[in-house]
Amino acid sequence: MTLFASPAEIVILALSTLAVWLPGYLFAAILLARHSLPKTLIAAHGLLLGYFIMTLVLRAMDALGIALSFALACVVLGLISLCLWSVFRRVAHSSWAAPSFIPGSSSNLGKTAIVFLLGVIFLRLTGVGIEVLLRPVFAWDAWDAWVPRTLQFFSRGTLEAPIITIKPSHGLFANLVHLWQMLALGTHQSTLAGLPWLLALIALLLGLYGAVLQLTRSVLAATLGAWLLISIPFLSIHSMLVGYADIWVTLAFFLGISCCHLLLQRKTPEVALLACGYAVLCMFTKQAGLGVGGILLAGVLWSLSAARPMLQTMVLASGAVIGIFLVSFILNDEIHETQIPIIGTLTIGDHRLALSGWFRISTDQYTPIGGPLRESILWFSNWHLLSFAVCTAILASILSRNLRCTLSSPVPLALILGIAYTWIYHGFQAPHGAFGHQGLSRSLLYFAPAALFWLSYFSKILVIHERPSNSP
Repeated sequence: MTLFASPAEIVILALSTLAVWLPGYLFAAILLARHSLPKTLIAAHGLLLGYFIMTLVLRAMDALGIALSFALACVVLGLISLCLWSVFRRVAHSSWAAPSFIPGSSSNLGKTAIVFLLGVIFLRLTGVGIEVLLRPVFAWDAWDAWVPRTLQFFSRGTLEAPIITIKPSHGLFANLVHLWQMLALGTHQSTLAGLPWLLALIALLLGLYGAVLQLTRSVLAATLGAWLLISIPFLSIHSMLVGYADIWVTLAFFLGISCCHLLLQRKTPEVALLACGYAVLCMFTKQAGLGVGGILLAGVLWSLSAARPMLQTMVLASGAVIGIFLVSFILNDEIHETQIPIIGTLTIGDHRLALSGWFRISTDQYTPIGGPLRESILWFSNWHLLSFAVCTAILASILSRNLRCTLSSPVPLALILGIAYTWIYHGFQAPHGAFGHQGLSRSLLYFAPAALFWLSYFSKILVIHERPSNSP
């Protein structure tokens, strides 16, 4: 284990990153062509989509009985990139493609502040990168459950893991991302295999920077948002916990909610489908991601019904009716079972709600977790000052009579549902994770970048005193 990689390893790392990022970037640019977006936001989408495409390639190789090979996968990804490049060139020159995004100019003082903030961000990323490169072992959950499955994939050359170390409801996405880097390096013993987790943090920074830049057209505001994001302690921690899936759920949820925000400006079906795709990715990346993906789908419905108060009222009423019926079925003594394709069997009744392999909630097994939840949000240093900033923004929006304007974004709805889901999930399903705070903090992590983005949206409305007509 050394701090610096050899020249050959640097080439391999660059190739493995380019092989997934290039097709992902082209695919994202095609899907988002009708929106004028900063390249950084497209790049953030590109990384996650690229890793997703790579997982499909590895799954296809395994299904065809082909031994998992980095070289062969690179060839396939290269062919995919060529096809996407051909489509991208046609889309870029089409009449319906949006013009290139042009940010606003900055003053000399603003440019100085930008350079300073970028320097601080670079120093923090350097520290995180060194931590990833020097970590000789994996964190407990990864070593106990996640990584053993990946090691079996690597040693067998297939996606078979005879030794069960983790529930099947925890998807393969994080494992396959880790496996990809192992295949590239040709070994499972190199700490360089943790590079994707550092890239996930970089993608979050690029995504938030791009989203705030598109929202405010201020490079200084976007850079400040990126600095605030990387200053959140718990986020940096999870970018160092190689093997964990939480940072991938966080990235997918944030990019999905940013798509929901784009739908406020222009309701394009490809962006709605992309947001739904991120919701599915959340659901099949980690067990706790099932509810996170559901919240993202609710955000899509909210954005599609924007500027139509009657339709939004119907969406809320439908959600309330479904909730009432669900509670009534749970409290019913009769048991109803429904087979859901791919996911499993849904059982409702006899005071319980269960989905085979995913969760089991019983009304007589609730553990109050209000105390730990309040501690985690308000008093722990995991979130820096984010919680207080959000509470202050809500109060300011009420006092400034901009509440309706700020609530037009799907983010507040997602944050409210996120806290409610965290409460329900840990109160019924995993109270030990709440009182130990490790599981509770992970669940709240999924929504932290979205909360920071909403603060930027609120600040724009509060400072500029504008009320968007169907757009932020």
